[in-house]
Amino acid sequence: MIDPNNVLIRCPNGHELQALKTDLDKPLACPVCNVTFTPGRSPPTPPLGPGVGGPPTEAMTYASSTLTEPVAYPAYTSWMLGAWVLYTVIAALTAIYTALTQPATGASSAAAAGTMLVGCVTAMVGLAAIVMHLMWIHRIHKDAKEGGYQGVSPGLALGLSFLPVFNYAWAGWTMKKLAGFIASGERESDPDARKAVDATTLCFVMGTLMALSVCVVFGMVGTTVIQLVMEMTSSGVEPGSPEWQQKLQGAGQQPAWLTIIYHVIQVAAVFIYFSAVRKLEASLYPFLGAPPR
Repeated sequence: MIDPNNVLIRCPNGHELQALKTDLDKPLACPVCNVTFTPGRSPPTPPLGPGVGGPPTEAMTYASSTLTEPVAYPAYTSWMLGAWVLYTVIAALTAIYTALTQPATGASSAAAAGTMLVGCVTAMVGLAAIVMHLMWIHRIHKDAKEGGYQGVSPGLALGLSFLPVFNYAWAGWTMKKLAGFIASGERESDPDARKAVDATTLCFVMGTLMALSVCVVFGMVGTTVIQLVMEMTSSGVEPGSPEWQQKLQGAGQQPAWLTIIYHVIQVAAVFIYFSAVRKLEASLYPFLGAPPR
């Protein structure tokens, strides 16, 4: 006899099973053949009425012993992407404007206060974007692990994201590896899975380019400063003197063309990252059995 709260369904291999009506949108595992599937993706077999006998059935279990509810998309992805776009655009416009206009050192107090305010807002938005990215990169790897992913662990994905400069390429590489897992096997020809692979591959390439551009910028500025210090030392300029400080300040400024190129690359990178995140989520979470958005 079937419980009136249950329905009879079949797993992809044809085994007749019994599941709660409230569990039809959750990833379940067949206890007979161990296949994992989500009953809600296809119409279940109509339930038998109370008192109507049927063939022996097996109770359903969750695909993971730690899973107690359907997998859901991260709720803060849109906030994260919006923060990255806002931070990158404001930082780029500010840096390019400063490089092109070269404001005088004796600027008014109002202009200085405005610059400081913009800098504080930009810094807060950037910090929020970084924190949400760290939360997101750990979350998607944790969810993927529940679905059988054995590539990069959630801890490793998060830990290496704290390494400066390297984290640009690392984020793209981990996303690319995850997309490749989703697009393997039967899903190799799935359009969403292929889009995720293409988008994350481009994200990895752009992240690597970003890391290289940061190294080039710091290398050029650092080389200039070192050469200037050696010249001033040999010419007898007193360290810490006004002349010393003025020349060092000028040497630390990037050429306008270098600032523009660097920030154009940065803006392009964040929009490619935006696309990769969206396409990866659109492929990963339906694969894990998340209800449609």
